Amino acid sequence: MKRSRLERKTPLRARVSLRRRPKRHAETSAEREARFAWHAVHQGWCSCGCNRFSMHLQWHHVLTKERLKRENRHDLLWDAANAMPLHPDCHERHTNHSRKIPIEFVPVEAMAFAVDVLGEGGAAAYFASHYNCEVTL
Repeated sequence: MKRSRLERKTPLRARVSLRRRPKRHAETSAEREARFAWHAVHQGWCSCGCNRFSMHLQWHHVLTKERLKRENRHDLLWDAANAMPLHPDCHERHTNHSRKIPIEFVPVEAMAFAVDVLGEGGAAAYFASHYNCEVTL
């Protein structure tokens, strides 16, 4: 069925076509190397308190990538201070919010990283909503 001229040129359609996508962040070579190191295979013990060993630990972003992008801190996406090694099952459960990681197992460096990026109040609110306990910074 062919649309009439009025149906094709609605104000809504005109607005939709004028939207622009945000520009992507151009990744530097140092950020690329950090990302490759982040995704390299690691073995060891899970740091969430479950005492499980894995040959393929996953690095967990304590402060999420989405939050760092919202704060316009693309340079810190793959920072090692924001990392926490987790067993794949523990990482999936925490990401799906079925089992939040207790705050006492979050590394001190990651908490200091969050305070640097978000400030004390913002970091306390973030940890209270994403991890399992009250935070006093």
